[in-house]
Amino acid sequence: MRNTIFEEDRLLAKAAGTPSENKPRFDWAEALGDNRFEIPKVRITDGAGDRDFHIAEVAEVIGEALTNLMISREENEIYTPKNRALVVESARIVADRLIERMAKRRKAEPPASPLTNFIV
Repeated sequence: MRNTIFEEDRLLAKAAGTPSENKPRFDWAEALGDNRFEIPKVRITDGAGDRDFHIAEVAEVIGEALTNLMISREENEIYTPKNRALVVESARIVADRLIERMAKRRKAEPPASPLTNFIV
């Protein structure tokens, strides 16, 4: 069993390291449909600078990870209703945790000026 786990890990690392242009691409954010979850406006800072955060980004990251896993397992059917539902539910969990975290932050911080944004 131990060798099986190492082999699965090796195959997953190989799939994850494969350039995007050599893998199937899916619109995982589309699986969210009109339900983009009610989350407060969030600003983040990343390599692109300060910008708005959208839950669709989470769906894309989760979907890409799932795609890598399915490829590593040599599964041919990736963008299935079951997998789309898994991505949507996972994104919903992330959105819920984000809302909880922001609520805790607001309670812990002094009142902010109108120019202050939450950076997550």
